[in-house]
Amino acid sequence: RAGEAHQILHLTGCAEEPGSDAVEFTRPGPRGVALQNLLTLTPWADSRAWKNRRAARNRANLLRLGAAFRPDVVHLHNINPFYGTGLTRMIAADLAQLAPVVWTLHDEWTLGGCCCYRGECERPAGACGRDVQKRPEGGAAHDEWRALSALGERLVFAGPSRWITDEARAAFPSNPARHVAYGLPEDWIGSADKHACREALGLDPSARYVLVLADRLSVRRKGLHLLPEIMSAAPAGFRLLVAGGHDRGITWPRDAVVMGPVRDERLLRIVCSAADVLLLPSLEDNLPLVMLEAMARGTAVAGFRIGGVPDAVVPGVTGWLAEPGDTAALGAALRDALALDDTARAAMSRRCIEKMRDEFPAARERTGYETLYAGLPRS
Repeated sequence: RAGEAHQILHLTGCAEEPGSDAVEFTRPGPRGVALQNLLTLTPWADSRAWKNRRAARNRANLLRLGAAFRPDVVHLHNINPFYGTGLTRMIAADLAQLAPVVWTLHDEWTLGGCCCYRGECERPAGACGRDVQKRPEGGAAHDEWRALSALGERLVFAGPSRWITDEARAAFPSNPARHVAYGLPEDWIGSADKHACREALGLDPSARYVLVLADRLSVRRKGLHLLPEIMSAAPAGFRLLVAGGHDRGITWPRDAVVMGPVRDERLLRIVCSAADVLLLPSLEDNLPLVMLEAMARGTAVAGFRIGGVPDAVVPGVTGWLAEPGDTAALGAALRDALALDDTARAAMSRRCIEKMRDEFPAARERTGYETLYAGLPRS
C-alpha cells in the first residue's frame, strides 16, 4: 500500500504539549473530576478497587474512541500505568481488532509489563514478565504475553535504538520488530557560535564546561549518584553546566552553573551549543534525546556503553565510551575530551553534526514509519 494515505490513531499517556487536535481518552468528565478530587482526600484514592475502576473506564473510553476514529493503523507510545492510564498490555490485543498495531518502545515497560527499566524493578529475580515465555506456569504476565504473541504481524514493535529492537525480538519472537530511530527537526541540526552562546548565558568564555542534562536528574538510572567518583577521576579545571529538574539529593560543586529546568527549545539549543562535552553517565537508557540534541549542536558526548548510546557515540569520532559503571574510565574520557585543542574539537563537532544529519533527521524517522505502515497487513 505504498503511497496511500493512512488514518493513524496515535495513543500516548505522556504528551506534555499535545496538539490542538489531541483527544484525552482518560478524561473522566466533570463529575469524574469532582469525584477524583474528593477521593484524593481519602485512603480509597490509592485502593486497588479505585485503580481497577479507573483502568476499566480508560479502556472503555479508548476502545470507543478507536471505533469512532476507524483507523488504518493504531500507533501506541507510552501508555503504561506510570503515566496514569491504568492500562495493561492487553489493550494492544483489544485495539488490534480495529487495525494493525505499531508499538514504539520508548522504554522496557511494554516488554515486561512491569517496570520502565530492569534496574528499577523491585520484583524478585525471575518474576519479570519479559522472561515469561520461558516460564509456562501462567499468571497475568503470561496471559498478556500469549495474547500479544498470538497477534503475529498485526502487532509490530518499533525500537528507537538497535538495543531495544533486539530486546523486543528476544521477548516476542512471534512479532516483528523494526528499528526506527528518533529524528530531530532540520532546524535543530547545525553549529552555533560557542562564544556567543556563552555570552548569552553569562558564562566565562575561557572556561571548560561539562554539560549535565536530563529532565529528571535524580532518577537513579541517570547515574548522577556516580558524579563524585567520575569527577575525582577527571582532571581539575572544568566547571559543570547543569540543566534539568528534580535534582533533590544531588550536591553540585560550588562553582557549578545550575540552570534548573529548561523548557524553552531555543534556550536548550544555546545550552547544548555552549558546552565542550556532554557527560552522560546513564546506567540504563534507550536512545537518550539529550544525547541527540547535544550532538546536533556540535557537542560531543562522553558516556557509558549502554542501551542505544553506541548508536550515536562512536569512540574517537563523535565522543567517548566507557564500560557500564566504570567511573574511572568515564573520568578519563572527560580528561581526553577537555584536552582537545581547538582544531581537534572543531573537527569532532563537525562529525557530530554530520552523524545527526545523516542518521537522525526527522525526515528519516518519518520515512521509516511510512515504510512500516505500508508493510502492515490489511485490516
